[in-house]
Amino acid sequence: ALRLRDPRVWAPAVACAAIILVCLILTKSRAGILASAMGAFLLAAWTAAAGSRLSRRIVAVAVTCVVVVVAAAATVGALDREMLTEAGKSLGYRLQYWQATAEMIRERPWFGCGPGQFQSYYTQYKLPEASETVADPHNFLMEIWATAGTPAALALLAVIGIVAWHVLRDSQRTSERQSPENASGFPSRVAAPPFIDATRHILAGGAGGFLLALLFGPLATVPLGLAACMGGVAVAAIVVASLYPWIVRGAMPAVVLALAAAVLLVNLLAGGGINFAGVAGSLWLLTALCMATIERWRKLTTLPAVALLAVTAMLSGAFYLTVYQPAMACNLAMDRADIEPERSEFYLRAAAVADPFNAEPINRLAMVEWSGWQRHPSDAALDRVVALLNEAMRLDPHAAATAEMKGDICREVYRRTGAIAPLGLAAQSYEHALELFPTNILCRAKWALVLAETGQAQQAAVAAAAALSASTATPHADQKLPEDIVAQLEPLAAGPAETPPN
Repeated sequence: ALRLRDPRVWAPAVACAAIILVCLILTKSRAGILASAMGAFLLAAWTAAAGSRLSRRIVAVAVTCVVVVVAAAATVGALDREMLTEAGKSLGYRLQYWQATAEMIRERPWFGCGPGQFQSYYTQYKLPEASETVADPHNFLMEIWATAGTPAALALLAVIGIVAWHVLRDSQRTSERQSPENASGFPSRVAAPPFIDATRHILAGGAGGFLLALLFGPLATVPLGLAACMGGVAVAAIVVASLYPWIVRGAMPAVVLALAAAVLLVNLLAGGGINFAGVAGSLWLLTALCMATIERWRKLTTLPAVALLAVTAMLSGAFYLTVYQPAMACNLAMDRADIEPERSEFYLRAAAVADPFNAEPINRLAMVEWSGWQRHPSDAALDRVVALLNEAMRLDPHAAATAEMKGDICREVYRRTGAIAPLGLAAQSYEHALELFPTNILCRAKWALVLAETGQAQQAAVAAAAALSASTATPHADQKLPEDIVAQLEPLAAGPAETPPN
């Protein structure tokens, strides 16, 4: 086996680590940098505990790379004081997200709100002082808990715990078997079983992945272009060529893979992304590799192998037909609507048919109909707009933005036509939007104005006072009410004038 001191091992590894460090700094992710630093420290501690010492040359080269990269980043402005000074504020924002998410979990402990529904539900629990309406709680455990319920959260913790237990047990056994003469800190590579050459298959599979990405890219909304694919192939080829001696004769202890997974999880404790396949896939890949390194090789017989392949094919087909294909067809149709605005209605209706559970094409169809009403006002056109918005709210009943949009449209119809019925519908829509998003200051202000226009002076005064108070209290300038709306609300907040006695 190769030694860690061998330049063929550490030189390419340090170069790759330096490139990763550059990318990490460019993201300005405090959680990512902290998690990576923790991982480096734990890796060094494990190496020392294994009875090996890194050479001074390796340490010097690594420290020099870190200093050079950090200095260069600071020089070009990629690394600034705000990364440190704003850390407390960033953590404060996350505490707000977690507090609201905890309340969401308390009310829906068993099944959660459902995948992809977090943001729609979050508005009901958003704190008045919170800065934004986030799409996830920026914490992987709370996200799984809030979207899939307590059983899913417990299952995730169980998987993490089981893998950690196996890794610790394997690490202990390895340290007991390891000879004192091995100064690498890495156990010798376990010989591959005679029936398979893993290296050949893995490299061939990785190369084939780029080809598949290029072939199936047009099925995605953001296809992988030829230039990006060729660039990925070139980078992968350079990395493989640089690390090939280690790939063939080196070793990958399970604890190293476990530390990589731990770094990812620590980052996700304060960052979103566990719901993205590219992020979650990395976690499960590291977990699978970790367990494969620990478990003994066993050859599948023909029948179990065929059964496993058949089940995998069936599940993949079901996923493609029920999830992937409808979503991709819907997204592609909506993209075509943007490219060809003169045929937007046709493509949006096609998108709605492709994915009948997606409210977005219905919302966009409503906007197309609303544009038609603005050009040629008619009761029939307004009925179509309202019907489409009602359908969108049926598909996504917790979308406060749709209810507020319906209120805005009905209020505009009242202003242009003077019809009373749309004004009453606007008041109902704003009230419903506030039930879904109680801390929406602007929506509360519009509700107060509509209540005043419908003659509900007392309720308008209460709503106006609440909107003005919330606007004054919020520390976020973008959430404060515009001056013209404040000027309209202040007389309402004073209450209706009393009629003098006769």
